[in-house]
Amino acid sequence: MNAIGATAVPSTAAQLTHPKHRPDIDGLRAVAVLSVVAFHAFPDAVRGGFIGVDIFFVISGFLISTILFENLERGTFSFGEFYSRRVRRIFPALILVLAATMALGWAMLFNEEFQQLSKQVAAGAAFVSNFALWQESGYFDSDAVQKPLLHLWSLGVEEQFYIVWPLLVYLGWRLRANLLLLALLIAAASFGLNIAGRHADPVGTFYSPLTRFWELLSGAALAQLAQRRFVVANLKGAWADAASVVGILLIVGGCAFLTKNRLFPGWWAVIPISSSMLLIAAGPNAVLNRAILCNPAAIWFGLISYPLYLWHWPLLSYSYMTFGDPPVIFRLAVMGCATLLAFGTYRLVETPIRRSRSISYVPALAAIMVAIFAMGVIFYHSDSERITRLNNGNGLLQSTQERVLYEKTRSTSDSSCADKLHRTPNSHWVCLANSSIPRVLFVGDSHAMALYSSIYAGEISLPSALLAAHGCELYPNLEYRPTPGAEWEDCTKLAAEVIALVNDTASLRKVVISVAPASLHAAHGHRHVYLDHGTVLSDGAASLQGMGALLEALKQARKEVTFVIDVPLFGLTPARCIRGAPVVDCSLDRMSLDRSRTDYVSTLNALALAHPEVTFVDPTDLFCGPLRCSARDERRFMFADTDHLSIYGSTKLIETYLRAPLGLDPTRVSAVSAAN
Repeated sequence: MNAIGATAVPSTAAQLTHPKHRPDIDGLRAVAVLSVVAFHAFPDAVRGGFIGVDIFFVISGFLISTILFENLERGTFSFGEFYSRRVRRIFPALILVLAATMALGWAMLFNEEFQQLSKQVAAGAAFVSNFALWQESGYFDSDAVQKPLLHLWSLGVEEQFYIVWPLLVYLGWRLRANLLLLALLIAAASFGLNIAGRHADPVGTFYSPLTRFWELLSGAALAQLAQRRFVVANLKGAWADAASVVGILLIVGGCAFLTKNRLFPGWWAVIPISSSMLLIAAGPNAVLNRAILCNPAAIWFGLISYPLYLWHWPLLSYSYMTFGDPPVIFRLAVMGCATLLAFGTYRLVETPIRRSRSISYVPALAAIMVAIFAMGVIFYHSDSERITRLNNGNGLLQSTQERVLYEKTRSTSDSSCADKLHRTPNSHWVCLANSSIPRVLFVGDSHAMALYSSIYAGEISLPSALLAAHGCELYPNLEYRPTPGAEWEDCTKLAAEVIALVNDTASLRKVVISVAPASLHAAHGHRHVYLDHGTVLSDGAASLQGMGALLEALKQARKEVTFVIDVPLFGLTPARCIRGAPVVDCSLDRMSLDRSRTDYVSTLNALALAHPEVTFVDPTDLFCGPLRCSARDERRFMFADTDHLSIYGSTKLIETYLRAPLGLDPTRVSAVSAAN
């Protein structure tokens, strides 16, 4: 993030001048980076620390625009010098972190994990991480810890701004346009897209430069006002002190009370943006700016904030992947290590390159970055097996190479539903079909997607279709209120679509339902509220009424229904069970599992009594003996992550328990009582 340290750099080219150094802005960088670091290390304690990125955006917009405006006025602006300085400032630390992250991944990660890391490296080197992540999942998703370069999305947004904004400013200046009006108009358009997209496409709104540029342009507008001496120079005394106090209070409030469940950025981003603008406008002599932001410790962290931002998340990500949930003392140690690496990078790498007068650094840095990009692309597209301690000699590991269906189809569908079933699903649903005359329809949430994965992968041949959505309970008769910021649409509408598809498709004879318990959805942040005529229902009551209504509708449609009781939840990935420190066995106590599912099983028993026509299949014995439950058999892991079946697990479950319900074999497995 260039905003984390945009200081003057000597050059042999045209003397591009830089604004006077302001220690309070260094201190504001410290506040921003420490907020982000604290959020990543202790997300439950500093719930809104992610707003530090938005603070960086304002600082970047202010400093870069100040450079542009002042040098255009003085006639000293040069595109070559401007971008040369960006390369000197941004590339050295980024190259070091990308190389170190890939080297650690080579030693620590399994083949598919390393392949995905290579994609992240290539995207980071090309400054398009935000676009790459946009296609995968949300920033706050549970699998974010599996992405060591997740944080580079913000660097991508900034670099895209640095490409577009200087060109627009230059053209506006040549045409004698009002640059303040130019910044405000573009910012207003960007903010409008941000508000419009927060419901329709929250992931895209989070990552898109079009919905983020208004944050940087807020700093640009402030820079133009400062140049015209409307702010900073005239904001003195009590006004400056008031701006300083309000700015600090807004940041503290945002870090304490904003959460990842908000529709962010949206309207909520106004909090960090306005606080940053107030603090910058207040100047270094304002009361809290002087006491907090100009403190020597804050200035020191501000100087190393860019490499600290780069280093902290890869180290934390690898720690989470290795240790699961590291203890507090370990996380503090990791943050200390990141701080030392950041200081070393600043002193030994960044500073010498910035101060050097050699013109060879820029092409050399660019060539190295191109090489890292090419390396990432090559490894991403390579099918070769890396022979390491982790990847060699363990047949169980094969399951970690499998791409479970729900990962492949996050919040999207392929064209098969339109081609074979002539239906156009909601953009957040997952609709798939392998036949124009399917016999079986799988419905539910991501657990239904995982169950369907063996059919999708061709391991089991069955004319069938899938209609599901992440975190959705299918209750057609209840008013639905989703989690704020949820990227899926109304689950009640999905239930209605299931019923419509069943009634419209004559070939469908059977329906398989697979959904995670509502408690698991809540644990993943997918807490939904269901109401019956305005009355909020408990999870159990909602399930009885809502699922009961779905089962009744399927009965009226004369379909055979099989309800697959949810698989045990081990809470550990296969990789964690092999790579973990200490290594764990991915097993759990059978009695503990039974106790944890008491309410769930009670609800299912009530549904079974009310709907005797439904076949309830309990696959628990596939994973559990009398005393222990295991996420693997003697051959391979049956899970792809903490709670989703792998293709192997899906195949084994279907072959063991669903042959009769699916018409694959005369074997039949009964019902719920085994879960007690």
